[in-house]
Amino acid sequence: MIQFEIRKNKEGSGFDHNFPLLKFTNEKYFMLHELNRCNPDYIIDEVLPNLEKVLTKDLEYYEFGYEATLIDFNKDKATINYNYGDDQLKIESQAIYEFMLCWRNALVDWEKNQDH
Repeated sequence: MIQFEIRKNKEGSGFDHNFPLLKFTNEKYFMLHELNRCNPDYIIDEVLPNLEKVLTKDLEYYEFGYEATLIDFNKDKATINYNYGDDQLKIESQAIYEFMLCWRNALVDWEKNQDH
């Protein structure tokens, strides 16, 4: 199980104030912190809809991520490739989906509260 927290950014860390940042409470999934660098629109408009398409079998698989961490998402299992593909970690797809859904919801909430 992926254990994580979503914290609001404080000033001075290179992210917008109150931007939701992922923090992993179990070291096993430390590499997923790279997803903090993804554009929110990418997560909201591309990643989550494609994960849902894989789960409903409208897509065979979907790959997403950021630089040194890429996730190959299949209906039942996902593979987290990190360290530019030198290391891998297998996980249930549902765990990745639930984690990404929580983060997407935090990003949507953050975007709603921005001055546009």
